[in-house]
Amino acid sequence: MTRHLLPAAARCRSRWTRLLSIDTSTSCAFDRDQKKKQRNNAARAHLAWKDTDDAVDYNYFRQEMAYRLVDRLDDIKRDEGFPLALDIGAGPGYIHQAICSDDAFVGQGGIGGVRKLVQIDSSDVLLHRDEYEQIKGSHRCDTYRLHADEEGKLPFPDGTFDLVLSSQAMHWVNDLPGLFKEVKV
Repeated sequence: MTRHLLPAAARCRSRWTRLLSIDTSTSCAFDRDQKKKQRNNAARAHLAWKDTDDAVDYNYFRQEMAYRLVDRLDDIKRDEGFPLALDIGAGPGYIHQAICSDDAFVGQGGIGGVRKLVQIDSSDVLLHRDEYEQIKGSHRCDTYRLHADEEGKLPFPDGTFDLVLSSQAMHWVNDLPGLFKEVKV
């Protein structure tokens, strides 16, 4: 396969391609493997320290961002709401917690009428970090967690989701136009 036919993510991972590259249209600002290791280590550290007396909860910022993002869903007028949604770069599920925090204005489900949320993240440890903790209001919105790379081809058929969300994850994606193309179809 010639170099220009490879997806941007594959071009970024190849050392020789970077060294011998003529095409500079796609730059790779982030080492995705390193970022995945950092996220896995952060999740392990959280699990190791969460029940100690010295533990400080730094999740408040991410929770607040997710609540503010989800709060805007009720401003969108849509009769059926958003029954099936996707959370890209879900982490431990802050958006799911925010959706479950209140009922939909119209119809069923959590905030925005979301009844099922699919969460994907490249860090398997972070994705499943809080999986067994009881979420208040979880009866409003079901969830499914899937370990997948946000930068690659999404493992869903076109037109599957009514809504695609991401909170504090897309800024780590090297091929942002490629991700937007995946989301759009």
